[in-house]
Amino acid sequence: MQNRVVDAKYEPKKGSYSPIGLAQARALILNDLDVAMLRSLSQNKPVQSYLRKPAKLMAKELGVDEATVRSRLKKWQNSGFLVYMGATVNQALIGQRRCLVRFEVSDMSRKNEVADRLRLVEGIYRVRDYDGAAFTVSIFFDTPAVLDKRIELIRALVHTQGSFRVELNGLPKPHTELDETDLLILGAMAWSARKPHVSVARETGLSAKTVRKRLERMQENQTIGMGLFLDYRRLTGVLLADLLVAHIQGEKEEINRRIQTTLGERMLPQSFSTAEVSGFRLMLTNVSEQRKILDAVSRLNGVKHVWFDILVEDFFIVETFYAMERQVLARVAAKRPLRPITHKAWEESWKLSTTDIYPRTELP
Repeated sequence: MQNRVVDAKYEPKKGSYSPIGLAQARALILNDLDVAMLRSLSQNKPVQSYLRKPAKLMAKELGVDEATVRSRLKKWQNSGFLVYMGATVNQALIGQRRCLVRFEVSDMSRKNEVADRLRLVEGIYRVRDYDGAAFTVSIFFDTPAVLDKRIELIRALVHTQGSFRVELNGLPKPHTELDETDLLILGAMAWSARKPHVSVARETGLSAKTVRKRLERMQENQTIGMGLFLDYRRLTGVLLADLLVAHIQGEKEEINRRIQTTLGERMLPQSFSTAEVSGFRLMLTNVSEQRKILDAVSRLNGVKHVWFDILVEDFFIVETFYAMERQVLARVAAKRPLRPITHKAWEESWKLSTTDIYPRTELP
């Protein structure tokens, strides 16, 4: 059974971070409370006085006791479903935007080869492999020319002429910059956004009050957020699917409202919506639902096109995020050299996972 680091702590005597939990990958069955908790996490507003939604607040929203919420979160970690919940830097700080690209391979026998090649394309931070010929990739880019170049490279790798792209709405570029104290705090929280302020203070040599105020300021300025990575392969008894809807501009609100009304109970986090395209992740109980949902959404007024794909594998390219973080550190260090303690906090965090968060391995 495969083990995976789920958290880490700083050990002053060793001067480094050490794993404090190993997730044993096993199948997990989600019930109604689990799905409600996922939605509660995804509805956390980007600007709040805390980086992650407290278990006490989630329990109040869901009408259960706090111990139940904590127990479920621990179960998610131990099963390998909750892979990562950490502090993330707003990539707009270094001028990065995001784009989702959908395409289909011409030769389905090459899908594994294509997936491996996509992982090497600069800027790609997420790859989704679907049943059939479809893939989607999420890409960071800073200029339209860079995006065009990367999409052309993808087309050459997968031998396809067509693709569909949609630029995703991200956080706006902050008006303030991060400084070294901010980076030191984020380095300590990079793997666990739920780490108590007192623990962060002990690891960084700062006061708990300073940690709390710094985190509040960074969130208010939208320089940071919480990253939530889930390994849906750990679920059993359900099918995961991604619904991508292209609609006429101006019809988004009504179309999304009707989709939410019809499919709300099946929806999971990781949805998005732009002026002309909306995306939803759904949890199905059988394959026959796919055709019914596809037909129902296609008939909505204002819908131009619908893609509905059953998910086979969904994984992140961690090194792409690490490269972004290194750029942020270099940006701050250009003004004033960083202290060894700050470098060490980030280096130790990066060492915790040197491979993809979603490794391409068979489930036990």
